[in-house]
Amino acid sequence: MTSLPIEAVQRRVLLFALLSLLLTGLLVSVAGFLPLASALQDNARQSLHHLHTLHSASIRHYKDSLHDLSRQVSSRSAIRQALLDHQQGRSSLAELRAFTTPRLQDALSSSSSLLALVRLTAQGDIVSVLGDTPTISADLAPAHILPIGQAMTQTTLLMPLYGNGPMNFLSISRILAPTGDVIGYDLLVFDSRPLAALLHQDDASTLGLSMYLAIPAHDGGQRWFQVDQHLLQPLDSLPFPAPSSSVWVESSLDQQTLASGPVAPRLDDQGWQMVIAADNHILYGDLTQSLTRVALAMVAILLVGGVLLVLLLRPLHGHLVIHTRDLEDKVQSLEALKHELEQERGRLHASNQDLEQFAYAASHDLQQPLRMIAGFIDLLRRRYRALLPTDGQEFLDFAVDGATRMQHMIADLLEYSRVGRLEQAMRPTALRDSVQAACDNLSLRIAESRADITVQDLPTVVVENSQMVRVFQNLIDNAIKYGPVDKPAKITISGHHEQDHWVISVADNGIGIEPAMQKNAFRLFQRLHTNSTAEGTGMGLAMCAKIITHHGGTIRLDSTPDVGTTISFTLPDNTTMPPEPTPSLNACKGPQSS
Repeated sequence: MTSLPIEAVQRRVLLFALLSLLLTGLLVSVAGFLPLASALQDNARQSLHHLHTLHSASIRHYKDSLHDLSRQVSSRSAIRQALLDHQQGRSSLAELRAFTTPRLQDALSSSSSLLALVRLTAQGDIVSVLGDTPTISADLAPAHILPIGQAMTQTTLLMPLYGNGPMNFLSISRILAPTGDVIGYDLLVFDSRPLAALLHQDDASTLGLSMYLAIPAHDGGQRWFQVDQHLLQPLDSLPFPAPSSSVWVESSLDQQTLASGPVAPRLDDQGWQMVIAADNHILYGDLTQSLTRVALAMVAILLVGGVLLVLLLRPLHGHLVIHTRDLEDKVQSLEALKHELEQERGRLHASNQDLEQFAYAASHDLQQPLRMIAGFIDLLRRRYRALLPTDGQEFLDFAVDGATRMQHMIADLLEYSRVGRLEQAMRPTALRDSVQAACDNLSLRIAESRADITVQDLPTVVVENSQMVRVFQNLIDNAIKYGPVDKPAKITISGHHEQDHWVISVADNGIGIEPAMQKNAFRLFQRLHTNSTAEGTGMGLAMCAKIITHHGGTIRLDSTPDVGTTISFTLPDNTTMPPEPTPSLNACKGPQSS
């Protein structure tokens, strides 16, 4: 008989177990996080593209308003007839001026953005000069304007006008006789600050956005301007290569991401283009922080598992007496185990290849190792808890709790990443039906909490019904979860119309949110209350915000501690159907107790 110390064998087994645990967790984490991060980055770029589309629509609306006002001034029949009489020699220039000036003064007063108005005859004689004198420069002289007017192929022409002062817009409108002949020109100078204020939203500086606008000039070229608060500042050149104006493009520089494309042109006014530049560290900042927190939590769980493994194996450290035959049997067993491990390693390699090919499915499978770790740790707790010291028992409890919370965080993050990817067909949907479906899903919770839910008139809009059910379910569940302590929750769901959109509100009488926490309400993994108040992952409001943004709306929060919270979101008015009256109040009911 021979006796062999097995300290070296124990150390090697322990080291191998730790490395296997860490390596498996890292491989699965990398295979799941990389495609998930790529998908969320694509969503951030799509949001930038969506912002470009919204601003383009605002510019088109602004241009149309200027064109319409120019045509209204030029088409006034009485003063146009006076200009025609002068053109045909039936009145003098002095008579024409006396008749025209007071009537054009009314047109100048009709719009606050109209700074100056100049009327010329077809021969270049000045009929009237009205408005802000500094804006009327030598550039508006007949010698400069007549060549442009004679070369015009459209009724009106809009171009930039800038010199030493701020940039303005110059509209040149041809005045036509009934026969179609040109009998004069109207020059209207418009203030550009309303357009700059429209493009420079309150969140432009917070999001790190810079906006640039290219406007066609009368010489056939383009002039670039930067939106600087409430002014359009002329630029000698862009801080990056000028993009093509033919199609919408998106490009990433070292520090910025660009969304560039033409403002959908009118048939008689082409060449406008807009570029939105976003700082990358702000555009992807929240995404990077959220994924970093998830990765750190995964590493922490793996480290805790390694520490527990060391604590469990340490009491077994010692000397054993092993017979030669027993040693040979164990060596054979180890060889068989090695073969099995190689097979498992091969299967794991094949699984990782599948995960790389199916990136979206990979992030879902990330939950399986967590369930396995949580299951074995829970098994260790139930079997060996009595053998461990107090701190070991606490470590086990921490590990189980951490694994459970990690599973919830990844599940919510997966649901968050699916928004906008697994799209259903949008169709006209009565929001009252979406609310009722959400209440059906929460019927047991509503009944247990005795929550009083009142649904007022809600509209019919074009949305994805399943996503809207998710929004209402999250908001109703939050209102119940953070309801008042000494009485049932009272929830009111209502809607009203404002301009071109619907505003839907969900109000409650709960414990409210502290002002310092309200600015973080719609961020990923932002808990607004402690775990002692209610459990959660901080994804509910972030999910609602992403769904509403996906539908082209906005969401905001108003809350007063110990009084209540109101979540309001907007949806585009994309259907002509009126809101359907709710058949009765308190339409949401949980199952009635017998």
